[in-house]
Amino acid sequence: MSIENIITKECQGKELNPSEKKQLNLWLNEDPKNQQVYAQLKLSLLYPDYAEMDSVESKVWNDLQTRLVSNGSEKRRSINISWVYRVAAIVVLGLIGTFLAVQFSAYSTKEIQLVEVKMIEKVSVSGQKITTILPDGTKVKLNSESKLIVPEQFDPNSRVVELQGEAFFEVVENREAPFIVKSGNMEVKVLGTSFNVSAYSGEKLQKVGVKTGKVEVKGISESEEYIVTLLPNDLSIWNSEQQILEKEAIKAEDAVFGWTDQKLVFENHSLPEVLKTLSKWYGVKFIDGKNLTESASRKYTAKYKNPTLEQMMISVAHVYDFDFEINETEDEITIK
Repeated sequence: MSIENIITKECQGKELNPSEKKQLNLWLNEDPKNQQVYAQLKLSLLYPDYAEMDSVESKVWNDLQTRLVSNGSEKRRSINISWVYRVAAIVVLGLIGTFLAVQFSAYSTKEIQLVEVKMIEKVSVSGQKITTILPDGTKVKLNSESKLIVPEQFDPNSRVVELQGEAFFEVVENREAPFIVKSGNMEVKVLGTSFNVSAYSGEKLQKVGVKTGKVEVKGISESEEYIVTLLPNDLSIWNSEQQILEKEAIKAEDAVFGWTDQKLVFENHSLPEVLKTLSKWYGVKFIDGKNLTESASRKYTAKYKNPTLEQMMISVAHVYDFDFEINETEDEITIK
């Protein structure tokens, strides 16, 4: 089936078969302009502006004609022009039908049906780090025990993702479509930059560190929004319990970005904090048979480059004076 017929079929609300979906995706990835044409058509159908219905046909027709007629033979031109007329007609008829349905529903229960956007989850389990490329080309590295929720295809006017955990983003610049990371009651907005977001569930402090570019961070409370702008080497700290948003300079880059390069960094950490980090990093569970985590007051400061679990445990055991046993079968470590 031709791409013209596939798009026409989808715009009529008919479900595409796997072969048609594959052909459509190949066409969309062929050229960014193809995505613009497709997005404009979908937007015209899903989000009509009733005040401007008269101009919809000409706008869609002109954009599609410019894109599709600009390359190809005369024969191809006539085919594409014919298809453009059909699609434009579908758009206008769809808008009129929707408009009439909305008008008549004023006398009954109003109901608006939108096409569901498919969401995709990227998940890194305990002890795992993964790298993924988003639909716009943005590169994301997920730390252990993290989840990123992204749409199968971004909206032309904004790129919104949801994060649980920690991730480092290298965002492709697009000034017409801001990149937004939502995490609990914190929101990060950028156009194109690289930055780190740490926002694990259950932790009251959510941090954003900027490596390059410019980032806007928003902390959202029940009654107010708090906003700071970050530049390279800036760090924001959002306290979700006290609802305080602070900004400070990054004192040690590796403490914020080091994990992306397999650097394990501790700065004045307590033993419970150290064990919690090791648990995420290696995907293990600690059994404190000595109740040491309740009484240990010494702070731990160290930096390692891709250390093994045994190397880390020898170092920590030496500082806090305990013995340990690693059960590789159960992924457990017992403190004795």
